[in-house]
Amino acid sequence: MNRKRIAPDGSCLFTSLDYLATGEERACAARELRHACVAAIKADPAYYTIDQLGENKASVEEYCEWLLDTHTYGGGNEIQILAKHLDLNVVVWSCIPSASAKATDRVTKSKYLELSEPRQANNRAARC
Repeated sequence: MNRKRIAPDGSCLFTSLDYLATGEERACAARELRHACVAAIKADPAYYTIDQLGENKASVEEYCEWLLDTHTYGGGNEIQILAKHLDLNVVVWSCIPSASAKATDRVTKSKYLELSEPRQANNRAARC
């Protein structure tokens, strides 16, 4: 197993999942994957209700706008969407049992991503 450090910049989940899928660290991957998540959420309004999405947002549209902010961390919803979008099997382990998440829409690739607890993101944002 190889270990790859990804900058904890608020987009690290998106960058990590793209790296896992492509084997490359692409500059605009996080932006592309954030937009893919928003598209998936808007494409299935029966499933992605504001109650499902959480995060104390007033509407699904507000959640989507919030998700497009480069400083917004992705979570369980985004892992589930991107596992399907990128055709990956993603398992997340955490030291905090309530924070554990598992997104396994399809078992397709023998690649695993280990996510540690987020650290404070620095305030740099890459422009794509």
